[in-house]
Amino acid sequence: MGNKQKITALLQDTLLPSVHIDVVQEDTSCLESKFGGIFYLPQGEQIPVCPEGEQMQFLAQINFAELPPLPGFPREGIVQFFLDTNEARFYDKIDDEESARELYTVRYYPKSDAACQQNPTLENTDIDEHLSIDWKDGKMQFETVSEVATFYVGEDCVADMGYAHVWETLTPALVKKAGYDLENWEDDTDDFCWDFGNWGCKVGGHPAFKSFDARIDHETYQPYETLLFQYDFATREEFEEDTFSFFIRPEDLANCRFDDVLMIWQNCF
Repeated sequence: MGNKQKITALLQDTLLPSVHIDVVQEDTSCLESKFGGIFYLPQGEQIPVCPEGEQMQFLAQINFAELPPLPGFPREGIVQFFLDTNEARFYDKIDDEESARELYTVRYYPKSDAACQQNPTLENTDIDEHLSIDWKDGKMQFETVSEVATFYVGEDCVADMGYAHVWETLTPALVKKAGYDLENWEDDTDDFCWDFGNWGCKVGGHPAFKSFDARIDHETYQPYETLLFQYDFATREEFEEDTFSFFIRPEDLANCRFDDVLMIWQNCF
């Protein structure tokens, strides 16, 4: 087991604040932060649909008034995340930069009132041809943390966008001195990728990635600098599980504009 603290102490200049999210099984109102369940849908609004006319699945909503203060993020309003979970459409579109945008919708309500709530009619639940993912369900519980840059060690040693310079500090000798023998022990490599992968569900901070940060190789992705929301299923035992990362331009976040969000999906089959 490596000594994470020894490496973290060297990388204080990469620290970013983040709010990590756990799930608790408690009843929630339509206005509360949650995964799944009955979400806020005021009178006059419809559940988002994909171009083919099928309802998108509600993934999560975050009430910023419940979120611990996070620099650059709103202090009020509700943001929601929806996904087209039809398996055939998802895999057909996800690798194309333009059509992938058809797979998800992000909504924001700057003001909310439970008295305006209508009862959503949810379709597409438990349908065989939809993605077989054990979607989270329950109330969100928040914890504020600080994260150093994300690192991945595979064929190449990579960090998240904007932090490649850390490998000048994090030499192989220092990594080994901290207890991670990345050349000779597969378990040490897995420990390192888990300790510095920034996995989990969260708002803000550094994104997790399976092998590389896709924004680095796509010029059109690079303005999306801020991690808005990460919906992650990875565990120490199963890195291959799905990770959905939603990124936003800092200026759009500052102006509470959520109509141009980039979703990157990762899964290692």
